[in-house]
Amino acid sequence: MTPDARRRREVGFAGTIAAGLCAAIASASVAGFARAEATGGAGAVEGAPPTAVEAPRGLRGDPQAHILQEIARAKAAGLGRTTPVESGRRIFAATGGCTCHTNYPGEGPDAPPLAGGRALETPFGIYYSTNITPDPETGIGGWSLDDFVRAMREGLSPDGEHYFPVFPYTAFTGLADQDLADLKSYLDSLPAIRRENRPHDAHLPFSFRPALAGWKWLNFLPARVEDDPALDPATNRGRYLALAAAHCGECHTPRTLSGGLDRTRWLAGSRDGPEGELAPNITPDEKTGIGDWSIPDLVWYLETGLKPDGDDTQGLMSEVIRHGYANLSREDREAIARYVKSVPAIENRVRAD
Repeated sequence: MTPDARRRREVGFAGTIAAGLCAAIASASVAGFARAEATGGAGAVEGAPPTAVEAPRGLRGDPQAHILQEIARAKAAGLGRTTPVESGRRIFAATGGCTCHTNYPGEGPDAPPLAGGRALETPFGIYYSTNITPDPETGIGGWSLDDFVRAMREGLSPDGEHYFPVFPYTAFTGLADQDLADLKSYLDSLPAIRRENRPHDAHLPFSFRPALAGWKWLNFLPARVEDDPALDPATNRGRYLALAAAHCGECHTPRTLSGGLDRTRWLAGSRDGPEGELAPNITPDEKTGIGDWSIPDLVWYLETGLKPDGDDTQGLMSEVIRHGYANLSREDREAIARYVKSVPAIENRVRAD
C-alpha cells in the first residue's frame, strides 16, 4: 500500500469513529427530547438552542475523551430510557442528590446514603435531616405515593404533622406530578437503611410544629412552576429545574425576619446559608454576583465545581455538584445556566458579620 493510500485509509477510519460518536450523542439527545415531550418531565427541552460550542475558561484535555465522558454521563443519566426509575434518577440529580439527607460532615464519605442524621444549622436552631431510604419503619418505605406527594407539595407528614421548612417543600411544591411519581420510584429502588430519625435541637417557638400553620400562611403558597411566556423553551426548562428541583432560591435568597424568602432579592445571596455557610450572590451583577461568568463557565461549574478562575467550590455546594448536578445531562445544566443568567442583576455583597 502506498503512503498516500495509507493516509487516506487512516483518515477514513478516523472519520468513521467521529461519525459514530456524533451519532451516539445525537441518538441519546433525541431520545431525551422525546421523553421530555411525552411526559413534560425530566428530559431536556425539545427545541432548545444547540449547546454552546464555546469552551469554558480553563478547559483542557483530549476532546475525544471528553466526548466519551459525555456519552457515558448521558447513559448514566438515563437519556433515551423511559422507565420511572430512570426518569426519577434525573430528578434526583437535579435536586442535588438530596445531599442534605446524608451525614457526610459527621460520618465522612462512607456515611449511609440518604439515611439522615445530618445537622442543618439555621438561625432558628439545629434541625436534623430525616431518613428517606425505603426502610418501612425508620424511612419512607411505608409511604404511599399520595403520602410522598403530600409531603413534597404541602409539607405535611402521612400523619398530618407540619414539616419544618428546613425541608424545602416550599420549592418541591413546584414539581410536576409525573416527576414526583418518578422520583418516588427511584427512591424506592434504593437500599433500605434502618436508622431512627434524630430529634431537632431548636427552642420554642421554632420547635412547635402547630405554629407552622401560621408560618405557612405567611410564607408558603403551594403551586406548580408554570412556563414563563417571555422565556424561550431552554430557559423555561432551566427555570423549572432551578425553582422546583434544585431549589436554588432556598439557599441563595436572603430571608425575612419570619424565615420566609425575600423574593425582592431573589438569588442575591445570604449570610444565613445552609449549615451556617455563606451563600453567594448568583445574580448576573458584575460587581457582587456572577455577571462575568459565561454560560459555558456555569455549565462547567455545575459539572466539576471549578470556577472560572480555577478555584474549586467547598462545603455543601461541592457535595450537591458531585452527587447531583454532575450527573445531569449537559442540556439540563445549560438550561439552568441560561435561567440563572436571565434573572435580574442585584448588587449585594455577601459578607460574614
